[in-house]
Amino acid sequence: MRGGCPWLAERIEAGVVGYAEALLESFPENKRLAARLHMAVQLFFGSLWLDKQHKQRWDYLMARFRYSKRRKDTAKYYAVMYLFAASRELNRLTINCIERQSIDLTWANIAEMSDGDYTLFAAARSIAVDNIGRLLQRLEDISAVGLSEFCLIVNALLIYRYGLAALDIREKTVKREVG
Repeated sequence: MRGGCPWLAERIEAGVVGYAEALLESFPENKRLAARLHMAVQLFFGSLWLDKQHKQRWDYLMARFRYSKRRKDTAKYYAVMYLFAASRELNRLTINCIERQSIDLTWANIAEMSDGDYTLFAAARSIAVDNIGRLLQRLEDISAVGLSEFCLIVNALLIYRYGLAALDIREKTVKREVG
């Protein structure tokens, strides 16, 4: 996952990057994902959250498990937590995986997961072990990853890459003043 703009992270943090630019610049060399990324941009409604409940579950996890910012893999931790908060059931089945200083995936209750939740769990596992190349290959397969899960996973990858600043992206595009 390499971006085209070398200052994209700083621009995201400054709030001058829209969702389309953040997403499309983060996966510029991946032509096989291009069509799905454009669909994700079209579906973007002003927030990386799936719905209000997703944000509420995230807030609960943040209050309970706020991670030490001194560690270098903080963004990875938050990206996994973002996916685990996506659905009520996935959150319930993975709550024992989250600890203050780490993620322990062996505590997940995989047997009870729906197909969609398992897709999100598998993506979180790939992020947790830094197997992003394999995850991107899986995202290319439209029969393996539904569009809703795809959108959540690429959002998690934005968090993985740019940290919590990615959650502040509100606009589909940012209009630039000319002149």
